[in-house]
Amino acid sequence: MKLRARAQRWALAAALLVAGLAWTAVGRVANGGSWDQSAEKETTSQLTNTFGTGADCVAFSRDGNTALTVQGVADRNIALWNLSTGKQIRTFSAPDTYVYDAAFSPDGARIFAWAHVFVEGPERDQLQVWDANSGVLLHVFPSSFFGVDIAVSSDGARVVVCGDKEVEILSTADGHVIRLIPLTTSWGGYWVPTAAFSPDGGHVLVGGIKAAVIFDVATGASVCSYNCQENGGVTPVALSPDGTKALCANENGSVAQLWDTSEAGTLIRTFRLGAADGFRIAKVAFSPDGSRVLTAASNIVLWDTSSGERLTTISPETLISAAVAFSPDGSKILAGGTAATYLYTVTTPDSEEEKEDTDSAACACAKSLVTLAGLKSRIGDLFLTGLTFAALAALRGRHCT
Repeated sequence: MKLRARAQRWALAAALLVAGLAWTAVGRVANGGSWDQSAEKETTSQLTNTFGTGADCVAFSRDGNTALTVQGVADRNIALWNLSTGKQIRTFSAPDTYVYDAAFSPDGARIFAWAHVFVEGPERDQLQVWDANSGVLLHVFPSSFFGVDIAVSSDGARVVVCGDKEVEILSTADGHVIRLIPLTTSWGGYWVPTAAFSPDGGHVLVGGIKAAVIFDVATGASVCSYNCQENGGVTPVALSPDGTKALCANENGSVAQLWDTSEAGTLIRTFRLGAADGFRIAKVAFSPDGSRVLTAASNIVLWDTSSGERLTTISPETLISAAVAFSPDGSKILAGGTAATYLYTVTTPDSEEEKEDTDSAACACAKSLVTLAGLKSRIGDLFLTGLTFAALAALRGRHCT
């Protein structure tokens, strides 16, 4: 009987030990091989295509399958590219014009471009409206406003044109000026490099030399301003998809700052580049869901919006211009270089690409494992305590025989 009792105690201790090891393994698998449940998810990037001869303006089509670029030196043309093949679909070119910037309409049916005309006369710039599918030039709206960069409102009804000492907001239907907003010397004074519409189109964020300013489109009044002058003035700006945050970077510095867009205009956090990332940030952007931001200098750096953590670094083969864009689903990045345009795929352990590779049974299993991992964190101490007492009981039984 004593031998039988001893065997039972040892069997119980062994069973509990095996169960404890299995429980720990489940927790490890559920956390992607990490013993720490709070371990960071690794974000990676991969160059998936290279095309063209360089660009300083890039954009994705609405479906994410086509890229728009503005390229060339003497003869600046708009081009569309098939992102799967890297082949050019068509070009958009008007005689005697030099295209500065271009963008898709929100529905993808039109392309808006700001171009300079090589002819004599006061109206030497123009807003061009192209049919994206046929390549036909639909409208030309001449202007005496000297602009370089444009941004399109979410309804496609307006464009903001960045220029010398002021910004101009135009109707895309007939080209009439909706609002002309001059910058005072306290905000910039002489040059406006970039601007962005709020999601509802009621406000516009302008990047000046001395500060970034949000203006009311209806009145032209300033709502709030952000002084981002650490080591330089403000150049690139972006607004979050929900309009609650503004991202501003230095013209000659290596930091980008995230601000609250309320009237208080409080600083949320700072994203600071390293020496190897480059000195001048040429472009900033939010991912479509607002969870990530990117800064483009010599390197393109992806950051977590909430924590400020650096997620991944992309180092293009050639110098990147101020041409970087997220795809509509946030899984790809276009970057215009001096010699080519680059397409990168960005993935995380829970990205949609990896989810598609997992069948429904595996998904159900993964959900079960995550649940067990959560339970392990809550009752693990009690379980191990019980295991210890069982082992001690078995040893005590062996000592008493």
